[in-house]
Amino acid sequence: MTLKAVPIKRDPDGHWKHPGLPDWSDDTPSHEMEAWAMMNNLESQVMAIGQRIKTKVIDQWLAGDTSHPDAQALQKTTQGYFVAAVSKSEDQVFLWLLKPSQTEQGASADEVHTAA
Repeated sequence: MTLKAVPIKRDPDGHWKHPGLPDWSDDTPSHEMEAWAMMNNLESQVMAIGQRIKTKVIDQWLAGDTSHPDAQALQKTTQGYFVAAVSKSEDQVFLWLLKPSQTEQGASADEVHTAA
C-alpha cells in the first residue's frame, strides 16, 4: 500500500486522519501506530505545533498557503513528509507526519501541504 498526501479537511473539533490509515481508536498506543508505519516502509514524526504557531496560520498551511513566515518555517521543517493525521487538544495541535523510508526513497514523497 502506498500513502500519499491528500486534501486535509478537519472536523469541527480540529481533527483529521488520512483515509488510508487503519481505523484506530482514540486510545491506540503510539507504538502500535509506529509499528504500522514501519511495516508499510514509512518513517514517522510527531510534531506539536499549536503553542508556537497561531491556529489561523496552521489552518492556512494545511490548506497549502505558505505565505506567512511561520508557515514557511513549518514547510521547511516538514519537507519530504506528508500529513497523516491532525489532532487538536485545548492548547495544542499535533501533526503525525509520514514519508517513505530510506529503503523506499525511489518513491517520491508529495509535499506535506495540500489544498483543502
